[in-house]
Formats: sequence, C-alpha cells, structure tokens
Amino acid sequence: MQSDAKANAAWREANRTQRAAGIGNLDLQKPPFSETPAGQPLSTGRPLTDPISTIRTQTNRYYGTSGNVRTDVNTGRVRAHNGIDESNGGRGVKYTGTIEGRVVQADWNPRLGGMVVVEFTTPNGDRWQQKTMHLKEQNVKKGDRVAPGTVIGSGEGGGTIFQERGAGPVHVHTEFLRNGRPVDPSNGQELDFNADRETKRGEDDVRRAEEEAKKHRLP
Repeated sequence: MQSDAKANAAWREANRTQRAAGIGNLDLQKPPFSETPAGQPLSTGRPLTDPISTIRTQTNRYYGTSGNVRTDVNTGRVRAHNGIDESNGGRGVKYTGTIEGRVVQADWNPRLGGMVVVEFTTPNGDRWQQKTMHLKEQNVKKGDRVAPGTVIGSGEGGGTIFQERGAGPVHVHTEFLRNGRPVDPSNGQELDFNADRETKRGEDDVRRAEEEAKKHRLP
C-alpha cells in the first residue's frame, strides 16, 4: 500500500495532468472555506494543495479524492468524482464557509441520505456552495442563515447507496462549487464537469429514489 505522501503526490500529478489536458482553470483561486466539513484544516492565503485524508480502500488508494482519479468498480474505468469523501466518526458536520451562508436545500434522498446545501456570495460576485450528503440527521432547514462553523448535520453513511457494490466504507460526501461548477477545496482547481452527464445522473438518482420509495410504500 502506498504511503500517504505518495498518494498525495499521485493526486497532485493527476491534477496537473488534467490541467495539461485543458480540464479545469489555470488561474487558481483559493476557495473561501476554512476546513472540510469533518474538521480537516484547509490552508489560507495562496493556493496550496492540502493533504486531505479521504476514505480509501486497499484496492483503490484514490477512492474518495477530488478529481478524475476514481475507478468505477462496475466498469473498471476511471471517472470523475466531483467531491471528497471523508469519515467524521459519526460526529457533527459543519458549514465551513468563511462568511455567513444561507441553506438552499435540506432534505432526505432515499439513495443519497440527508443532504444540505449552503450558499453564499463573495464580494467579487462568485456564488459558492457547500453541498454535503450521506448525513444521518440534518440540523438545519431550507432558508436558515448559518454562521461559519455551524453544525448542519450529523452521522455518516446515510442512504441506500451504501448497499450498492463499490460503495466503500461509510462516509460523508461534500462538493464545493463555484458558480455551479465543482472545484478542489484545496486549491480552487475546477474538476472535470459535464453538465449533460450530471443532469442525466441527477435524473437517474431521482428515478432510483422514486423506485425505492415505491418499495416501502404500504398497499
């Protein structure tokens, strides 16, 4: 098994490869988040790639990292993973934006578990979102104003997705979006994003959720 240092070096190399291929922005902007929702620090100031500890498995050391480095166990192909997967030990999950935000979504998806999306706008006009899912409980509701550090939910491993093949260990998944596009929370690099593909996946998620709800509906 690779050391964390080697794993992080490979992650950074994957990011460089993406930039060389024209994926993502070259003018990096440090995202306005102080830490990950599970409490791992993110450096401030100039863009840096922080060694965030993510959920990994022995067979896939990069499981859970941001970017185009996650292997799909069903197809064997590398595909985009537009967020980070981390364990919070079942503790509280925080909103970590550096300024006050507004909860624009707080609901339960049968497949993805509890989901909370907090949005805020920086002085330069960029619209940022912290989108966290697989929660067991939500501590906020849509429309709430939340200060930095507010606990927005708790638990990990919510949703039937963890019963699917290749789901991996229980975790919380968080995406950091700038103007609707996912970025690496460490350095602001845009991740591989395809609107048509994401829309299709969203529609598939809704369809699966509806089918799951029907299974549990009383006659």
